[in-house]
Amino acid sequence: ARHVPEIAALLPPPIPPGQKPAAPEPPPLPAKGGAPKAAEPAPPPAHPNPKIEELRRKLEKEPTPRAYGALAEELRKAGEFPEAIRVSREGVEKSPSYPTLRVTLGRALMENGELEAARQELQTVLQAVPDNILAERYLGETLEALGDKAGAKRQYLKAVALAPGDAQLVA
Repeated sequence: ARHVPEIAALLPPPIPPGQKPAAPEPPPLPAKGGAPKAAEPAPPPAHPNPKIEELRRKLEKEPTPRAYGALAEELRKAGEFPEAIRVSREGVEKSPSYPTLRVTLGRALMENGELEAARQELQTVLQAVPDNILAERYLGETLEALGDKAGAKRQYLKAVALAPGDAQLVA
C-alpha cells in the first residue's frame, strides 16, 4: 500500500524505529447502580449513500432480480464489494437465470480479488448467453489478472466482434 500514491496518502505516518504504537483506550466502565437494562437492538444506521438506501427499500418492497441487480451494482460502484457479492448471491439464489445479476456478481468478485470465482461466474453467464458483451469483457479482464494473456486476448476479441465500435474494448 505504501507504494501506491493514492493509498499511501491515506496511511498514518510510520512509527519511528524503537517506538511502540500507542495503546488503545480501554472501554468505559459500566454505570453504577447494578446491571444495565437490556436495551432494544438499535436499528441499523442509514447508509450514507441515499441511492443505496433507496435501492434497499425498493428491494424490501419488491425483491425482483432487477432490484437485487440494481442494489448490488450500486454497492459495487461504491466499493462495497463484500456486500455487493452478498446481495448478488442472494439474488442469484432466487433467480439463477438472470444474467445481468450474475455479471454484477462476477465483476464484484473480480474487483474484490476473488479472480477464480469471478472467472467461474462469468463463464456461467456465457454458457447461458454466449453473446453477452459485458461478460466477455469482464472475463477477459479476469483472465488477464489471472495471468492468462492468451485467454484474455481471446475474450477481448470475442467482445470486440460483438461490439466493433466500442473504443474501450478496442483499446
